[in-house]
Amino acid sequence: MRIYLDNCVIQDLKRTDNKELLNSILLDKRNNIYCYSEAHLQDLMRDKSDNKFLDLEFMETIVDANCWHYNKKILFDHIKPKDYYQPFPEYSERLFEPDKLFSEDIFLSGLKVIFKRIPMNFGSLIPLDSLPDYIPVQLKHLLQKPTNFYEFFCAVGDFNNELLSEQKNFRALVSYLHKNNLSASIFEQIGIEGYDGKEITNKEKFRESYAKYFLTDKKGKYRYDLFLDQYNGLEFFSLVKGKPRKQKMMNLINDGRHAFFGAFCDVIVSKDVDFLTKTKFIYEMHDIETNVMDVQEFEALLKRNKDENQLELPDMIKESSELDEGNMLSMENDVYTYKLNHTYYSYFNVVNYVLTDTGNYRYYTKYLQNMSTGTLKNEFEYLTDKLIGLLGADFNGNSSFDMQEIENDNWKGRVWRIENTIIELNFKGKIYLALYPIDYLKNTKTQQGI
Repeated sequence: MRIYLDNCVIQDLKRTDNKELLNSILLDKRNNIYCYSEAHLQDLMRDKSDNKFLDLEFMETIVDANCWHYNKKILFDHIKPKDYYQPFPEYSERLFEPDKLFSEDIFLSGLKVIFKRIPMNFGSLIPLDSLPDYIPVQLKHLLQKPTNFYEFFCAVGDFNNELLSEQKNFRALVSYLHKNNLSASIFEQIGIEGYDGKEITNKEKFRESYAKYFLTDKKGKYRYDLFLDQYNGLEFFSLVKGKPRKQKMMNLINDGRHAFFGAFCDVIVSKDVDFLTKTKFIYEMHDIETNVMDVQEFEALLKRNKDENQLELPDMIKESSELDEGNMLSMENDVYTYKLNHTYYSYFNVVNYVLTDTGNYRYYTKYLQNMSTGTLKNEFEYLTDKLIGLLGADFNGNSSFDMQEIENDNWKGRVWRIENTIIELNFKGKIYLALYPIDYLKNTKTQQGI
């Protein structure tokens, strides 16, 4: 399994009272892949001291070099946290600096003159005493102070900077948004359907219209940016209300990053209740079945992992032969798919029975609908080495996995013959372990020289 611990969990693991949990995780690394992402580094950048470099070293003891990041597409690379941190841009509490923006470009300098000539005096149109008392003072200033477009442009930028750096200001804005829920009719007016102001009434309509709301640019957005927009929108539309007293704008933005990268894993763990609630909401909306866990639930998972890691291929074969209709997930084109009660080799959790005119066979694979469509090198290595340890070198004399074996998305895999059964480890998008009766292969002639 791929496991993603958010930064607050990793930081807590440094405490002496969490030594037992840390030791359990370090032992579990023998069987599962612990990952980090660029979002972890964004968290650490807020620390202006050198302590963050000690944090990077500690993080590495858990996540090794298993890094998720995004550059026009999702990327998984083997980069140690301290190596990935160095080329990263320095964190800044300010997003907008108008003097610098308009002075570095001749064209923008000209725009500054034009913007100053465009009147925009909201104060004369909206009397101050007509605004409700509960509107945050920063919003009132945004409406009252500007007299032209340039001043308004700068005021909006300053407002964004304040939200980034001042937790109090951001907390006031979130509280205001929570007190002024949008009604179902207003959601419909802005194009968001399938939501009645309190809950989702039509998931498909809501998912499509909510995404469309953020896709105003005709050129579209990368799914990373769209996901972050949707995650942040949960708070600002009051779809999921967090606790304003705990909120800071950069925390909210980075929570979205963690939720995005966690969606490419099997498990994501946090101790932040707001994060867990929002992440479950957006995963449910997108049919992402990554398990979202708090620390207590994760500790229970580690205990289950410890037991399941003792199970071997004979145990998997025995369980799959005893499944009943309650475990059936689907039946399509003579392929019967069953959910296993255990996860074997930290990967196989379903068995597929294939019925054909020439015979029947079964294959085991992984069922979990997260946002990942590929297989990691770590997973190839782990499963190959486990089965080599159990069955020995394969029929062709191949043993340990080498990444050079994969060419053009094709892998020679591993093949063993055990009495009258052929066992094949290979992949088509996901790794599978197939058990073919020898007579079936003779009839179909799919294996040569066996």
